Amino acid sequence: GSIVGHILGDGSIDKRYKQISFSNSNKFLLKEFSDYMKKIFKIRPRIWMQKEPDFGNTEWDRKLKEIDELLEGRNCSLFYPTICGVILNLLFDNFAIGKKKKITEKILDTDKNFKKGLIRAFYDNECNVNKSGFIRLFQDRKEVLETFRAILKEFNIETGQIKTYIKKDKNRYYFNIYGKDNFLKFYKKIGLTSPKKAERLNKLIHLI
Repeated sequence: GSIVGHILGDGSIDKRYKQISFSNSNKFLLKEFSDYMKKIFKIRPRIWMQKEPDFGNTEWDRKLKEIDELLEGRNCSLFYPTICGVILNLLFDNFAIGKKKKITEKILDTDKNFKKGLIRAFYDNECNVNKSGFIRLFQDRKEVLETFRAILKEFNIETGQIKTYIKKDKNRYYFNIYGKDNFLKFYKKIGLTSPKKAERLNKLIHLI
């Protein structure tokens, strides 16, 4: 579930070569993805660090031996061979092909333990825990947010309505989770791997 959630968030399965990649600057999330991939597939990734951001351009700096070598503020990508991407798309009915990602019926038919990993990883990639009193999930794909609202309801976590705004001439969508009861349920039933987001959630619970 965590692997699928990370791929749906900041990962991808290449359309042509079927290779998996996961990109992030958070070492905790990179290590989580790497650990689960090693547990399931017995494969270590090729690790490449990007150069400093330059107006959205991606250029590689150098290959790393370990995730711990990643410099602060830099992005890093983990790459896995074709066989891993082929297997995952066979298992979950082509949920990620290039930029086209979706939550398939096979994903929805999984158990709660899988869905816990799915939500946790996706939120680690895509959410904002705001000190003003909400957890916000962003997404370009409205249908993905609709599905996550339904999955959260299975954990008795209530969500706000999906809203939209314009960013760079493009519609972007989000919904919020409000209230101490819902924050506690999310904290206890789902959790967050990112230490910064987990700390903000803990503070949010104690502030209300």
